[in-house]
Amino acid sequence: MTSPTPSQREQIEQALQLVERLKQEAQIHAQEARTANATIAAIYQLVTGATGEPGNWNGAEPVRAAIASLRAQLVAAERDAARYRQLRRGQRWSLVDGIGNTLRAESLDAAVDAALSATQPQGDKHAS
Repeated sequence: MTSPTPSQREQIEQALQLVERLKQEAQIHAQEARTANATIAAIYQLVTGATGEPGNWNGAEPVRAAIASLRAQLVAAERDAARYRQLRRGQRWSLVDGIGNTLRAESLDAAVDAALSATQPQGDKHAS
C-alpha cells in the first residue's frame, strides 16, 4: 500500500476536522433539545398544577386549554371591572352604607376592598 500524497493527507485532515466539527454541533443540538424538553415538561407541570403527566405527550393542548381558560377569566374580569367603574361614577345614584353614609368613589372602593378582605382566606395573596 502506498502512502497518501500530500494532497490526500490534506483532504483527510479536512475530513477529520469536518467530522469533529459536526460531532460538536450534534452535541450542542442534543443539549439544546434536552433543555427544550425540560422547559416543556416544566410548563406542563405549571399548567396542570403538577397533576398531569410529566412530559409533552399531549402536544400543546394543556397549554392551549389553560390560555383559553385565562382568556375567559380575563373577559369576565374586564366585564366586572366595567360594571364597577360604571357604579363608581355615581352620576345617577348613590350608595348608602349600613349607617346612612353615602358612598362614592374612594369610599366605595374602600368598602369593596374591606368586604373582599373579609371573605379572603388567610394567606391568599392572589385573590385581590
